[in-house]
Amino acid sequence: MAGKANGGHRQIDRTFYPVPQTPTPPLPLDQPNKPSPATKSPNKLRHLDFLRGVAIFMVFCLHLYGASYWLVELSWKGFVHDFSKMYHKSMLIFYPYTYGFLGVTLFFVLSGYCIHLSFLNYCDRNAANFRFPRFFHFFFTRRFFRIYPAYFLILLFFMLTGGYFAKSDGWFQFTSHVFFVHNFWPETYSSVVGVFWSLAYEWQLYCLYPAMLLLRRRFGVSQMLLFVAGFSVAYDLAAMGWFDHSFAFQVAVFRSQYLFPWVLGVYLCERHRAGEKVFPESTKLLITAVILGCAAFEFWPTRQYIWQIFAPIFGWIIEWCSSRAFDRPTARGFVFLGVVSYSFYLIHGPVIELIIHSPAKKLLAAGYPYNQMFVGGFVVAFIPILVCSWLLYRWIERPFHEYGVKITR
Repeated sequence: MAGKANGGHRQIDRTFYPVPQTPTPPLPLDQPNKPSPATKSPNKLRHLDFLRGVAIFMVFCLHLYGASYWLVELSWKGFVHDFSKMYHKSMLIFYPYTYGFLGVTLFFVLSGYCIHLSFLNYCDRNAANFRFPRFFHFFFTRRFFRIYPAYFLILLFFMLTGGYFAKSDGWFQFTSHVFFVHNFWPETYSSVVGVFWSLAYEWQLYCLYPAMLLLRRRFGVSQMLLFVAGFSVAYDLAAMGWFDHSFAFQVAVFRSQYLFPWVLGVYLCERHRAGEKVFPESTKLLITAVILGCAAFEFWPTRQYIWQIFAPIFGWIIEWCSSRAFDRPTARGFVFLGVVSYSFYLIHGPVIELIIHSPAKKLLAAGYPYNQMFVGGFVVAFIPILVCSWLLYRWIERPFHEYGVKITR
């Protein structure tokens, strides 16, 4: 924001800068707000990496279940799932794996949280010369180098190995994925790599972020959350009522299913940065909320809004984890998994299919399906994917990310 001359002194426009919502004396306009002591802790973001690790582990379990049983969700019988469709008793034993799709919901909440945290940190560093266009040049440059090089490499690899370029719509598939618009057509939505649909939504949310900041500037973050949530729900209803035959409108990025968790992460980040709590500190209440959320998953009318139901639950979990240490070996393992979670997410789907149904099929035949779904599946699928993810992170993802950081300094 441009400063204004006032008596020979440069007065800073603070409309984009976060201010605490508690009744504290205002700081001079030419001095930045100081982050709370908690935000200076070197391990403050460790809980976010831990939760990324939990999220990608949930997604892995879901796709392991799908590769083993050829389904990821049961059909419905009235208002409840039809468990009679389970053709093997082990499907019920490992049924909790199907809740793994909620890991994507957690990713969306974490993404909004971290993107807004990047904005607030930028404001801290550039309080005296903040410019809206300059920030978004910084923002999109870093986002591009953070996600695109690894994504493009994996996209090209699976396009070539899957023989997509030899198909009649091969170049259309490639182009739509390159520009992150493949979620607009059913034939490209999940064609090359099934999980790439979420990356299209993620990039489109980045493009909507400037509008969110304008709403935040004008009305404040709380009103911004209410406005965006209300608009997304209204759009969802309109899309179902007026555009029920249009795939693009039905799955558009404005849908509350995807937009609300992301914006909730933005809201939660700002409240935390101001030193405020959003949820009760009671662990028992949090566990109760998780149980009720899982019950909503099993009931058809509430199942349609499961993303909106679990978004605040995951926000609550983020807040609960923020005051915990993650120093035990298991926790450190999830932190490491969270660090390489993006690379893991890019490759895990096709690799699970490859491993489960070709080289490891005979190894897993003994004790099927229990061996495949428990120890065997994690040894022959999870560990190789983790190793490949670390290599992709080490050689592609991190170097390009560091380059993006370097050129935006």
